[in-house]
Amino acid sequence: MRLLLKTHSIEVEVTPALVVWGPGASGIAAGSCGDVLVVRGSDRGGWPIRLPSGRRQLDDAMIASIGAALAAFVERGKRFQRTRARRGAA
Repeated sequence: MRLLLKTHSIEVEVTPALVVWGPGASGIAAGSCGDVLVVRGSDRGGWPIRLPSGRRQLDDAMIASIGAALAAFVERGKRFQRTRARRGAA
């Protein structure tokens, strides 16, 4: 993720996170495992507080830039899959 964003000139600190949902999620303690943040999906309001302190908050423009970079990545993947499917059908 960090490298993907960097290719779009977006310099932000990236925190790996594992978000769990479902019947077993309530038995999982929120916290961290190494450098991975572990959170319950139902705890949407509380888990950003668990991010390491000292991180700068992202403004709306940065969030939009990150969203655009991710959307472009997904679109490239879809184009690749379509091209591969056409070549396989030929």
